[in-house]
Amino acid sequence: MSSPLADFLRETPPISRTVAGLTLSTSLLVWVFGVINPRYVVFYWPYIYRFPPDLWRLVSPFLLTGPKMGIIMDTFFLYRDASECERRFVRTGDFFVFTVFVGAVILLLNHFLIGGGVLISALNLAYAYYWSAKEPANTNVNFFVITFSVRYLPYVMLLMQAITKGTHGAYIALTGLIASHLYIFLTHVYPTYARGSNILVTPNWVHALFEGPRTQGTGVRVGGTSSATTTGRAPQGGAGGVGGIWRQRGAGQRLGGD
Repeated sequence: MSSPLADFLRETPPISRTVAGLTLSTSLLVWVFGVINPRYVVFYWPYIYRFPPDLWRLVSPFLLTGPKMGIIMDTFFLYRDASECERRFVRTGDFFVFTVFVGAVILLLNHFLIGGGVLISALNLAYAYYWSAKEPANTNVNFFVITFSVRYLPYVMLLMQAITKGTHGAYIALTGLIASHLYIFLTHVYPTYARGSNILVTPNWVHALFEGPRTQGTGVRVGGTSSATTTGRAPQGGAGGVGGIWRQRGAGQRLGGD
């Protein structure tokens, strides 16, 4: 007879529960038990390219919440938005690639432009931006005691970061929105409306990590359905791509075409 906890874990999206679990564990070890000094967790590039490199700093900055109530609240919102986002991907491997891609963009933007050290707010906003873009405009969400269209969720979250963390905190979170928007552009907007190729292809070995061996070929189009081809070109009509706000746009024509 299965326990309620086992049933809950079985029903939750695998990557989202892993990210939330690692975030809660890391934050407890830092803020409650004092086992880890926070300076060993934050993103600091000079410690990454030195020898020996602190390679864990490529991941750990996304897993550290704020202290006290931030441990609960930040973990809750991260899990909520990550799970909503993960459920909008047909295959878990595609969501894994999405997470790696937006994480890499966030790291680069903060290294060269912003200088953020704790990046959980950026990852959270990347998740929220993607799944809110998938939803129809008439879908409402509750944010504390306020109800509004899901389209405004990322911007309300950005405003809250500016109020609670200041301008620099808002800039850090903004890098997540930029990263998620870039992913949507590369995997849906450019292939569908500019008739280009999708350069973000999920290799089959990534899918095999979550599903086991399934198909032959080099990969499956990121963000697409299981029937998408390995060419990286979006199917006609943008099937399997991002819906919601992007579904309102037409395919368009090339200038000078027939």
